[in-house]
Order: sequence, then C-alpha cells, then structure tokens
Amino acid sequence: MAITAKQVYRDYVTDGIPSSGNHKPAKAEVRTLLSGYESVINAFTSSGGSVFVTKAALDADLVHAANSMAWVIGDATTANNGVYRKNGSSGTGSWTRIADLPYSFVKLSDVGAGTANDIQLTSTIPTSASVLRIANIFEANAGNVTVSENGGSAKALLTNSGNQIAAGGLLAGMIIAYVDNGSSFRLLSDQASAAIVAAAEAAQAAAEAAVVDAEDAAADATAAAAVATGAMSTVLDPLFATKAIAAAWTPSVAPDYIRTAGYTAAGDGGGALYKKVASAPAHQGKFSITLSGGGTVWFELAESVVTPQMFGALCDGASNDGPAMQAALDAWRHVRLTPGKTYYPRATLTMSVSDSVLESDGTATVFVDKTYFNNNNPYIAGDSRIAAVNAGAGGWSLNATGRYGTNAVVLYVTGVQTSGGARNERSHVKGIRFIGNSPSGKMQTIVLARNTRDFEINGCEFTGFGMGYAVLLAGNRGAKVHDNNFHDFAESGIYPAVSAGDAADCAPNVTAIATTNDFAALHSPGWKAKIYGNTIYNLHFTGAGLARHGDQSDGINLTEMGQNTGFQVHDNHIESVAEGMDVFERFGEINHNQLASCNIFGLKFTYGASFNSINDNTVQNAGAACMVFDSPNTYETRNNICVGNILYNADPTTYTDNGLIQFSSSGTGSTHSNSIVDGEYAPVNAKTIVRNTANVGSNPNNKVSGRVLGVGTHADPKQRYCSQGWGGLDFNTQTDTFVSATLAGAQNASASNANTIVQFSDAAGRDDLGEWDNTAFQFTPLFPGYYHIEAQVRLSGLATTDAVVLQAAKPSGGAKNIDGLGRSDGAATLNLSSVLYLTPVIGGTSDSVQIVVAQSHASAVPITTVAAYTNLSIRRV
Repeated sequence: MAITAKQVYRDYVTDGIPSSGNHKPAKAEVRTLLSGYESVINAFTSSGGSVFVTKAALDADLVHAANSMAWVIGDATTANNGVYRKNGSSGTGSWTRIADLPYSFVKLSDVGAGTANDIQLTSTIPTSASVLRIANIFEANAGNVTVSENGGSAKALLTNSGNQIAAGGLLAGMIIAYVDNGSSFRLLSDQASAAIVAAAEAAQAAAEAAVVDAEDAAADATAAAAVATGAMSTVLDPLFATKAIAAAWTPSVAPDYIRTAGYTAAGDGGGALYKKVASAPAHQGKFSITLSGGGTVWFELAESVVTPQMFGALCDGASNDGPAMQAALDAWRHVRLTPGKTYYPRATLTMSVSDSVLESDGTATVFVDKTYFNNNNPYIAGDSRIAAVNAGAGGWSLNATGRYGTNAVVLYVTGVQTSGGARNERSHVKGIRFIGNSPSGKMQTIVLARNTRDFEINGCEFTGFGMGYAVLLAGNRGAKVHDNNFHDFAESGIYPAVSAGDAADCAPNVTAIATTNDFAALHSPGWKAKIYGNTIYNLHFTGAGLARHGDQSDGINLTEMGQNTGFQVHDNHIESVAEGMDVFERFGEINHNQLASCNIFGLKFTYGASFNSINDNTVQNAGAACMVFDSPNTYETRNNICVGNILYNADPTTYTDNGLIQFSSSGTGSTHSNSIVDGEYAPVNAKTIVRNTANVGSNPNNKVSGRVLGVGTHADPKQRYCSQGWGGLDFNTQTDTFVSATLAGAQNASASNANTIVQFSDAAGRDDLGEWDNTAFQFTPLFPGYYHIEAQVRLSGLATTDAVVLQAAKPSGGAKNIDGLGRSDGAATLNLSSVLYLTPVIGGTSDSVQIVVAQSHASAVPITTVAAYTNLSIRRV
C-alpha cells in the first residue's frame, strides 16, 4: 500500500492514542512520500497536462488525446474544481472528474464580511472535501456558527465531537483548523471543553438527585464530579461571556482558571484569563465565586499585560473611563490601551509604581475634555507656586493653584512625594495619542513626571491643547522624551493678575516640553534629561490672548537654573512657535536641532544659562533674533560655546531693531564670555548681524566669528554689522576690511606746509565693506580693532631744499603717524606704513583716517596721478 501523508505526519506513535507519545516523522518515510509526489508531478507535466480556471473552459477544449489529464482550479462552483480525465479521441468526447486537487491544506481569511455567527471565508486556491482548512476568526461568536467558503453554501461549524460551538467559543484573532465532514465542518482543535463540563455537571447533578433513591448513585455522582474537576482545571478557552456571569457561577469545585469573553459584554475588549488565588487580592482585577457546597474562591487576572477594558472601561464617550484606567495602573505594571480605541478620563491618572508601562501602537487615544480638566489659574508666582503641601496618613497631598492644581494634570507619573522620598524608576509611556478640544482659558499639564529616574515617553502625539505643558519633567534624573509629535496648540484667553504683588497681566505659556523642579525643597535636582527626535509645530497664542500677552509659546523650555543640569537636546524639529528653545540651565548640550519660523527667538539663553555646548544647529526666519544671550537683573549668562551653527534671517516685521544674534543684559545682570564661532550668518532682512547691549564689566568679551553672508539692512551703514554698541564684543569674520585706492584725479599739494588731504578713490580699486568715503576721502571702520595702513604719494616740481611729509591722521584730532618725511631732489616719493587702533562709535563720532601730505615749496605742486606712484591700501589686523 502506498504511504500517505496522514501516516507519515500522524500526531502520535500509535495513531489516535495520545498515551503512546508524540510521533516524530522518520526521514526515510518523508523521502518516500515526496518521491511519490514528484512522480505524479512529472507524469502530469510529461503528458502535457493542462490547467483551466473554470469547468466551462475545460469542456470547450477537447483537442486532447484519450486519458489526458487536466486540472480546474478556480471555478466559482467549488465542486467543479478537481482533476479530470479525457474520454475519447482528440476533438471528440468529454472530460470526467476523477479526483480532488492534490492540495494538502488551504489557508482561508475572515475579513469580517459576514457576521460573528455567519462567517464568510475566502481563499486564493479552491477548497475540496479532502483538504485541511486553516482560518482566522475576525470577531467572537455569540451563538451557533456557520461557515461559507468562497461564496459557497454555508455549513454548520461544529466541535470535533459534533456539538454546536458555545457563545464565546471563537475569539477575535483565534486561528482554527477544520475539515469538511460532508453536511458540516468539524474543528480539529476541539473547543468542546465547556460542553464536556456542562455534561459532567449535568451527570453530577442527576447523580446527586438520585442519591435519595439509591445508595449506589453516590458513587456515580462522585465520579461525575471528578470528571468535571479534571476538565475544568485545564480549560484555557473562553468559558463565560462576561465577568459578572463568571462571578455568578456556583460550581461544586473551583477550577484553576476561568476565562471571560468580555467585561460587561462579550467582545467588548475586556475578556481575560483569571487564575485561582488563595485570598482576596488588594487590586481591582479580581472576582470571587461561591461554591455550591459553600465557601468563597478568589480569582485574579492571569495576564502579563492588561487593558482598561478588563477593569470596566467602555470607551463610548459617555462614560468616565478614568476609574477603570486608574484601577489598571494600580493593579498592573503593564497597561496597554487597545489600538483604535478612545478613552475618556475625567480626572488625573497616576502612575506611582516603578517599572510601570502605559502603551499602545500610536492609534489609541486619550481624550482630554476641557469640561473636566478645567483649571483656570495660569499664574504661578515665585516660590508660591505650590500653595500648600500637607502631610497625611496616606502620604502627602499636593494642592497647587497653577500647572499642578486641581483638574490640571492628566497623567501624573510620580515617586514618593515626601522630602527625600524614593523616586519612581523606569516608568514608560509610549504610542498614545493625547487629544484636547481647544481648551482656551484652561491650564492643562498633559503628562507630568515628578521625582522619577529613567522615565521615558516616546511615540506619542499631542494636539488640540492651549495654555500649559504637554510634557513637564519636574525633578527627574535620566528622563527621555523622544520621537513624539506636538502640533496645533492655540490659546486665545486673557489672564489678569491674581494677587496684589503680581504684574498687571499674567504671562501664561503654551509649551510642548519643559523641565523644572518646583519641588526643590522636597526632591533633589533633575539631571541628564535627554530630549531628542521630537517634532514640534504650530504652537501659538491667538486672538485676544495674542493681543494682550504676545505670543507666549515655547517649543522646549529648560528652566530652573541648577535644577536640571547635564541635559542633552538634539535632533528635534521645531517650527512655527514663538520661542524655539528657552534655556535657563547649565552644563548641557544642544546639538543638531532645526528651528524655523520662531516668531520671537530661535535659541534663547537667559537667567544664568551657562557652560552649555551649542553645536551644528540651524535656525532660520526668526523674529527678534535667531540666537540670544541675555541676563536679567542679578543674573550672569556666561561661557556658552556655540560652534558651527547656521543662522539665517531675522525678519524685522515686528521687531524694528532686530539682529541675527543678540547679546543683552539689564540692571546688574552680566552677559559675558560667550563664543559663537565657525558658523554661517546670513542676516537677510535683519537690521544687523549682532545687536549688542550686553554688560560685560571686567569679564572677557563675547565673541562672534565665522562666515558672514551679507550685511544687515539698518538705515545707518555703521550698524549693519553691529547695532547699539561695540563694547564687550569681539567680531571677527571671514568677511573683513580690504581697501585699495588710487588718486581720484589731478590734484596739487598746497604751498608752504599747509596740509592737503590726498583725494584717494576706490573707484578703480576695492572696498569690500564700504568703509572708504570717496567724498570726504577718509576711512571709517565698521569694526573696532587694529588697522594696517599703507600709502605712497609722489610729488613733482619741488626744489632740492623743499621738505615734505606724509601722514595718516584722524580728522577729529589726536594721533598722527608721520612716516613719510624728507627733502626733495626735484621730485619726492613718500611711503607710509602705519598701524592704528580705530573704534567705530554707534550714535556718536567714530574714529576715521585720512592721508595728509604737506610740502614747504612756496607754491602748490602736482601730486602724481600714476597709480604705481600714488596709492593706498588698508587691512584690519
């Protein structure tokens, strides 16, 4: 007898007897089986076998010899597909179906075209009575099940033993294997455990009822109970439709496991596996059953990952999902929001256990409704931000008026809130969409991480919010905020002062990511936050809020000097905000970020921001300035090193005295020792390259060097490179002074030792920065520094006794360098080589230089116009 696949790949050593052990196919049998397949294939192809899509196409083609073989593989009528033999000679006769197609199994797909109980499956190859079927289940069944294949007639899908499948017997995502049994389909992976249990319990009940009639019936009841116990203790398939139905069950013996198909209804996403435990768990992921003979048995979730639906979340928009979400976070360290679902919490959610994870795949949404998250106090002044921190039996309770206040925080990731309390370590939020409904006038902090270590949030989306913070790190060590998307925040509210000591109007803020430590009295400072790979776009004040407060929006805000050192901010894209980054912090790195269309500042360092490394960032199309270093009263912003940054265009539409770079200070504040080097600076529409009002004091100057691509648009040419003042600034760029000039035309040197200004012109020479004046015939520098001046002048018509002198002089008086001095032999060529320190004065009289010649002859004598003899060059040293 030919060997068969059923024999080679049988499940057990002795077919049909599990106790004989699992069967391992022998290689020799496999080779024999496959050799048989190869011979069939070769015979088919060598005899000119044909393949037809439909039976009609086969019947229309009779030009084949007798006993030729052909396959029909795609006919809409399933029974027409198969292996056919030709009857009669070529051109006559007919085709006779002799066998099913030799497929071993067919994979079918359930894409939800039918219903939960009437399943419609499709496949790319035809089925037949002899193939094994494998299919997925789209949704859980609620009753008896039928299956249709490729549009064919529906048949009942029964268990292996021929019973109807119980409600919840098939779950969404389940993979089943089944065969065609003629009038019905039969599961190979039998799901009939529930039926076995039901039958066993019925037998037990009958036996117990009969005990009053006959003593020997007690033995039958005991046996039935043993059967029930044995079946139930190993059941992992769904058993009860809901948690409530499971809790109402009263068996005589408790199973080890119970599975539900839903929480409030089968298929609602709350189905779970529960395990028997010795006592009532402290969390909410539990229920108990009462045994028929008395006694309570507790069960708790046996899932490694839970969903809020397992705790009663409905995700229907009308119900408060917050308690269920909080119960899940309290009970389990790994909570997954169901993809595509929207959750509606109405109060703050808290993650207070280390190693907690709240995650989804980027499609689950937490809807932040302004009706419930409605804190309307935007202002937090000085150290009074926290109105009261009161110790209680359960720890500390925080009552804050502003960003941490009642109904302000959506997700609160926190460690112990007492002084020196343990940090929450390694908690993680990922892949969740936080969506608001334009809460103008409401202070909202969407994710607040306080007193944590190695907190991480990534892959999340934030949109539709107003005043407040999307992600706020407060006293965190090693936090990571990366690969999130923040977009379309808008605030239009007006906020008056709330107490006598406040400003006339508050300064509310719209911020994507911020670091702070408002709880410095309780927790040690934050350290080494990493913020990278985030996209921040379109955060603004609008309408009346914009008119009153200005655009108080930040992409990234690193505040509280000394409370968040060692930060790393890199590879973020920030566009269309008021201030791209607002930095108050020290000893950090800001590298490879791209900032565009920041309405006020691109990168701003203030309130003592010092010792930071700022490298290879690109800032374009800012408002007031692309890069700012500022020191308010009593603060010192210093020793920041900026290398290789590209600064392009600061548009003066709103800020009429803007600069590409700004150094500033006020009161006793001091901005000094900051260096911006090796970058490229294109002012485009900016009034000047550097706007400088910094107070340096006795400290080293601020420095700017690199490649300047053009000059500012200031009406005063003196201020197109630097406005306000040069004090405390060293400016050295690849674009620098170079002047070459020759005599403008015929000119005489005055008689009798009178000074004559030599009328040099750069018309035939060069003046790279426009510093030579062809009318006053003088050089006025744009930059303070040392200048090397070389001049040559030749006079003719002199007597041998005449004296001559050539000098570089300041018109305003002061130093004169007399280098050309001597007597004539009828003509004299004088050479001057001098180094002078010159200072431009913005808003005053600047240093300038003229070339002056004097001769003692009684009458004027000609100055030679030949360029080889009369010429001038000036360079900055």
